[in-house]
Amino acid sequence: IIRVRNGEYICSGDNQYEEETVLQRQLIGVVDSFVRKGKCYDRNHPGYRLYQAVWVGLFPLRRIYIGVRRPLGR
Repeated sequence: IIRVRNGEYICSGDNQYEEETVLQRQLIGVVDSFVRKGKCYDRNHPGYRLYQAVWVGLFPLRRIYIGVRRPLGR
């Protein structure tokens, strides 16, 4: 979630560079934690919070970053 506007959630996945509007009635769950490379992360983990702040902050530049990264692969 990038921001909440007039009761709508403005979202963008990690690999997207466009916004998506989601209404509250469309939500079916909330992520509380996740596992990546065998390690469990809480949504309040400091490392994840930093990643989240940087990635959301760089949202306007994602189109350029993803456009360059995709042809090169990971």
